[in-house]
Amino acid sequence: MKNPQATKLANEYAAKYPDKPTGFIARLMSKNHPKIFSFKNAESAIRYRRGAIGDKHRAQVPVKAVKAFSNVTPASKFNPLNPLELPETQAVDLVPFAMEGCERVLVLPDLHIPYHNIESLTIALQTGQKRKADSVLINGDLLDFHMISRFEHDPDARTPKQERKSAKDFLIRLRGLFPKARIIFKEGNHDARLRSYLVDRAPLVYDEDIMGMVAFLGLDNVGVEYVKDKRIVMVGDLPVLHGHELPRGISAPVNPARGAYMRAKVSCLVSHSHRTSEHTETKMNRKIVTCWSTGGLCHLQPQYDPYNGWNAGFAFIEVANGGNYNVSNYRIYNGKLLN
Repeated sequence: MKNPQATKLANEYAAKYPDKPTGFIARLMSKNHPKIFSFKNAESAIRYRRGAIGDKHRAQVPVKAVKAFSNVTPASKFNPLNPLELPETQAVDLVPFAMEGCERVLVLPDLHIPYHNIESLTIALQTGQKRKADSVLINGDLLDFHMISRFEHDPDARTPKQERKSAKDFLIRLRGLFPKARIIFKEGNHDARLRSYLVDRAPLVYDEDIMGMVAFLGLDNVGVEYVKDKRIVMVGDLPVLHGHELPRGISAPVNPARGAYMRAKVSCLVSHSHRTSEHTETKMNRKIVTCWSTGGLCHLQPQYDPYNGWNAGFAFIEVANGGNYNVSNYRIYNGKLLN
């Protein structure tokens, strides 16, 4: 490295982060000093200082530089998490999102704005108010995004700009109805259409903050937290998913809740199928596992599938100390609330 400033910085970063992965340090260097380092150059500089670029070059690492790094040259000493200096991984763990401190959770599934059902949504919101919900979980598919889907488009359907306005108006109204509640929006497969569209049409900027759902709907302005795609939301000890995250989906089985059980093997609540169901199994140790699927709060006879088995519904979860929970899986029929 001929640039004295680059050499100095590389030595400093390598000495400061002896136990961090090479990729981590390289990303930090390229971010903090973009005029001096690209990621590739920064990575090569750190690997050089760790003696990890082959026997021929390892012997060329300056003795003074080696002393600056605790007088140790083996890569295993610099990165105990990767003692064999294997290639850096891009794998990302999907850490569950914990709704800590939430005791009375109103679950609003599958609104598919602008195809939401006003009557059903009104019943769900009023029930949440009556039961004094301290938090609201929008469990996927807040938006429909018909016009940017991969399916045939209805020329009379609303544009994403029009959907955006309807969704923003709803979130403002929701915050007004629950001014002190924690509101969380978990992404569903329809919501993910925005990211898929950007990846396909604008791959160089799709991951910019201004292009994402938070900016698209102004979630920060109304105090709505966003859970991106396939992460599980933990309500007490109960995992809550939209449903599309599970292998092969859950829509095909006769009983969506049983489909969720066959894939998850643990108690959970899912939406996505727009069908209210429940399935319980007793294990050999006499412990009970129960899965629930919720109905939806969208129009039940869309043009693309008018004769389906959907029903209107939502859920309410009460959480007690220790994470124990009680699920009320409501159905709505002819404008009446059923449990």
